[in-house]
Amino acid sequence: MAIPILTRRGAVIASAVAAVAAGGSAAALASSSSGNVYQACLSHSGELYHVKSNLISPPRCSSHDKVISWNQSGPPGPAGPQGPAGAAGPTGATGPAGPQGLKGTFGTVTVRSTESTMPASDQRAQTAGCNSGEVAVGGGGSFGPNNGTGEGDVRLESSRPAPSTGTPTGWFIIASNNTNSSQTLDVYVVCAGQ
Repeated sequence: MAIPILTRRGAVIASAVAAVAAGGSAAALASSSSGNVYQACLSHSGELYHVKSNLISPPRCSSHDKVISWNQSGPPGPAGPQGPAGAAGPTGATGPAGPQGLKGTFGTVTVRSTESTMPASDQRAQTAGCNSGEVAVGGGGSFGPNNGTGEGDVRLESSRPAPSTGTPTGWFIIASNNTNSSQTLDVYVVCAGQ
């Protein structure tokens, strides 16, 4: 009797045949399917013929033989090492300039003032206010002799927006007249319409 010589592929096929002959299913050899499905004819004596892969239709077998099919995938290999980081990409192009914003508006600017007379050796607190609908954007004060030469000095003790918090609507001054004559105190506020 001739002894067949099995290649590696023939050994895989023979294993499938042995599984079928033992009453199992050759397709059960695989824990997960591969892309190739093999089909063949198995004779009643255990011989395998017409072995094909990925057939559209099963092979034609003799009337007393049956068609079997199987596939088999090996275990997954270990994960490969992480590759090196890629080079930095080129700098992107500068984006287009945005549209020009709307032109801002600024209302009419007006300087308003108040005047009072400080008697000799007196201290005076005075506020110059803006009209309704205006805000204060600056201010200050001045003083000068009202009569006589005066001796001593006139001091500006405080100069600030009024009120000191929130939206200013005036300018506040405190002045001290340390002379022996009356002095004129002028308070100015720069007002802008809203």
